[in-house]
Amino acid sequence: MLMRTNYFAIFEKLRREGKRVFTTNDISILTGKPRNYISLILTKNEALKRVERGLYCLDDADIYEIASNLIIPSYVGLFAALRYYDVTTQIPIVVSVIALKKHRAVTFGGSKILFTIFRLNNFFGYRKVGNASISSLEKTF
Repeated sequence: MLMRTNYFAIFEKLRREGKRVFTTNDISILTGKPRNYISLILTKNEALKRVERGLYCLDDADIYEIASNLIIPSYVGLFAALRYYDVTTQIPIVVSVIALKKHRAVTFGGSKILFTIFRLNNFFGYRKVGNASISSLEKTF
């Protein structure tokens, strides 16, 4: 059994690298332990939040980072992107994510994350901000 300090060191390494949303596979690669074992340990750890099966986040991850990492490739768009760019002062309850394939809606931290499907030829106009993907201001308008 790994000591607790080893996991906190791994979480700090992820935080330093700017990766606050990660999968059990990411931790499995870092530790060399099987994913089933990692999943069991992660569910018992209070330093993490479970987003959905196999996807976890550190307690300081923001909703944009979480939403754009639920399905890859995807990016945060529509009204949530307007809020990100401070075009609106209203705080969206629904975070819209543009994706290429279907995904069920996810509720996390009081926000509902909904997915809108775009065709590949319309899937452009976004940029990487840290570990999140957000539509450009031009694409949002």
